[in-house]
Amino acid sequence: MPDARGPIEISARVRASGGPYIPPKSRWGSLTGYTELIILVHGYNRGENPIRDVYADTYGRLRDVLPLTMFENVATYYWPGDASRFWAPSAAAYFAKIGVAEACGRDLADRLTETPPDGKKLTVWLIGHSLGCRLVLETVRHLRDSDRVQVAGVLLMAAAVPEGLCEGERRYADRVAPAEVVLHSEADHILKRWFTTGQLLARIARNEPDPGPHKGPVGLSGQPGRPRWDGMRDSVGLDHNQYWSSSNAISQMAALVGNARWREPASHQPDSRRPPEQWPATRLAV
Repeated sequence: MPDARGPIEISARVRASGGPYIPPKSRWGSLTGYTELIILVHGYNRGENPIRDVYADTYGRLRDVLPLTMFENVATYYWPGDASRFWAPSAAAYFAKIGVAEACGRDLADRLTETPPDGKKLTVWLIGHSLGCRLVLETVRHLRDSDRVQVAGVLLMAAAVPEGLCEGERRYADRVAPAEVVLHSEADHILKRWFTTGQLLARIARNEPDPGPHKGPVGLSGQPGRPRWDGMRDSVGLDHNQYWSSSNAISQMAALVGNARWREPASHQPDSRRPPEQWPATRLAV
């Protein structure tokens, strides 16, 4: 049974804590022969062992909402988004991990392109959290013109991605998947307190392009609005580390994979962008 063997594991890690990244390899289960995959991507500053426990909990919750035929296609992805097993030095390395997330995203795209059998096409759904959303967006950007992989859906939770990079003609402004859903929350203390500083250091170190005037995180505001996310946004009221176990998020994962009709909740903020004087304090700091 799938719940006995656990999900497929794909890893770009060399060590359980910190370390460099490598091209992703299957460590538990094989991707060979798959034509559908649901890939979970963790965020920043999470070592392999702690995130495995988080994945196990989410995997168990997905068992209750996904058909068995889809549940067997769940894969968990591990990448070195942490610098060490100690929280403080790992947290201080955020600005350097943006480039790691992008590189791992490109490598994952290459790995997925090699996955489908000859004459077949791989359909994927990618679910990311925090800086893992950057990895997901980079993956789908590199799969945009693929004739071997179709990205059917993307779910971004607490996305540590500047709004400005998702609008205009910047890096992530173009939608690739038919459905790209954003779960965001102004109750996210991590994004409120640390995102602006981390991004500023990244720009100083030239690890990050200038996002323009809208430097706040997508995971805090859900911006930009239409046409980028096209109504597929939900203000969920969660703190940063509550997403993977949230019943709301689990339901959104199931709806995305099941191609259920997604409706924007009535509580969603207007599509028009708020004037600067109404922005959270983190935006005004840049």
